[in-house]
Amino acid sequence: MTIDELEIAGGQRILLPAPGITVIVGPNNVGKSTILRQANARSVQGYAGGGFPGEPLLVENMKISVNGNLGDVVDWLKRHSRTTLTRDGSTIFNRPNAQALKEVDVPHYLSRLGQHGLQSIHSHVIFYGDATNRISSVHPTEIRESIEQPPSHPFHVMQDNANLFDELNDLCLRVFRKPLTLDALSKQMNIRIGVTTTDAPQVNRLSHEYLESLKELPRLENQGDGMRSFIGLILPLLTSSYHVVFIDEPEAFLHPPQAFQLGRILGEQVRSRGMQIILATHDKNLLAGLLQSESEVSIVRLDRKDEGSTIAHQLSVENLKRIWTDPVLRHTNVLDGLFHKLVVLAEGDRDCTFFAAALEHLNTQQNLAISPSEILFVPSGGKGGLRLLIEVLSSANVPIVASPDLDVLDDRTFLKRLIESMGGIWERYEKNYDLATAPFRQPQERVHVSHVLKSLNEVFRERTGETFGPKIAEEFRALIRTRESPWKSLKLHGEGAWNGNPQSALAAEQLLSDLDELGIVALRVGELERFARTLVVKKGPEWVPAAIAGGFHTELPAQEHVARLMRSGLGKPA
Repeated sequence: MTIDELEIAGGQRILLPAPGITVIVGPNNVGKSTILRQANARSVQGYAGGGFPGEPLLVENMKISVNGNLGDVVDWLKRHSRTTLTRDGSTIFNRPNAQALKEVDVPHYLSRLGQHGLQSIHSHVIFYGDATNRISSVHPTEIRESIEQPPSHPFHVMQDNANLFDELNDLCLRVFRKPLTLDALSKQMNIRIGVTTTDAPQVNRLSHEYLESLKELPRLENQGDGMRSFIGLILPLLTSSYHVVFIDEPEAFLHPPQAFQLGRILGEQVRSRGMQIILATHDKNLLAGLLQSESEVSIVRLDRKDEGSTIAHQLSVENLKRIWTDPVLRHTNVLDGLFHKLVVLAEGDRDCTFFAAALEHLNTQQNLAISPSEILFVPSGGKGGLRLLIEVLSSANVPIVASPDLDVLDDRTFLKRLIESMGGIWERYEKNYDLATAPFRQPQERVHVSHVLKSLNEVFRERTGETFGPKIAEEFRALIRTRESPWKSLKLHGEGAWNGNPQSALAAEQLLSDLDELGIVALRVGELERFARTLVVKKGPEWVPAAIAGGFHTELPAQEHVARLMRSGLGKPA
């Protein structure tokens, strides 16, 4: 039994892999948990399982498939349930945390599946776990009055099958480095943390030493929320053969490495048990673990339009594989972009840090439309990585702004492809590009020493009395580099590179404005270091701390740049 498709409000369709994992992501308050609740309710009640009071209807319809005929369903229930007989001889299927199901009722429920959902079959094949019921599910439970009684709780199943408890113990060791002991001697069955100092004797030959040692072990219900939530999620997966599992925020209460391990474990369970998991998460670590498990993973990103309606975008599986197989992308924070309202792509880590600091300052000066915490800066590893990141994030409709150095203009083919990756049409920018770059595309004259000396003399003729320090030395180097290649003046002088070329300067101004509107906000100052021209530190890892300590991120050029980033990013529809 599988859920093949969810129809989201407005006719959007989400295809769900089976077996496989569908991961629902997005910023806060876009409807991730609501979709899970409503999908679960639809699977129980069909059309009657609509929206809950006070929340919008997001899941308008769903498609459930039953693999096989009635006989196959009944055979599966017999294999995966404990059966009992009523006085009239009717068979009843019993499973932990499931309603008792009469065999004679199964044909009736299946015949009404499309309109009325699975009804009493639901709890036998589908599990729904949010943070609250996961924690509560590990509370102690009464021991059965008789071993003939079918298990009504996962603890009972593990009492009957020591191999399942061993599997749970192995997983707990893997995530928390703590072993478990099943306490089936107390009236209230429970799990204890640790192992006894005395080997467990036979059930009918309990020793005082063993009982004393068992009493010393702390009980699971007294542990932290992370361990209780983890075990409360894994227990039903190990002890019941569910076809479909809904999980809301499985990473709740877990540290990042634990969330990563949980993602891997969930993926492994999908592969070994052939189940289907649909989950909502805010956590990149869990997502990374799911991807590393090599299960089939589909990502659906939700966003909310201005008028409040939720929209869904399914990330291309091909692009997801590109992220995970690319050695550079795999170790960036690009997947975090799925959880933010805006992603700014910059050429390097230093650019990201400086722009983030500038944005924080801008937020203190004016009320930004979204909080800086909702904006993620992602390094692309240079201009060459921009297009791939844009393609990947665009497939999930993540709002993107690219912030390359101004020398992005020096490669016509690259700029054309970058514009097209952002959804632009090159011909709309071509005329202004040709006019703006004309001064830099002129045949380069052969440079002699006399030319360089002449340029230096023209600039420094009236400054011969100044001390030759780092600032003057940098101006010397800048002039020499400019003579080497006209394009280098874009990085060195920014918009000042067009001084003396009014027609080209006008075309450049229009070109840069049009690129801003598209989402390519080039650095008007040329390159990152030009935001702090007077800083003694010119390059390297020390530059950002020195520039921020000097307050250059609060000055007008930096503030104007991040303001352009915000206007560009927020001016485009989600």
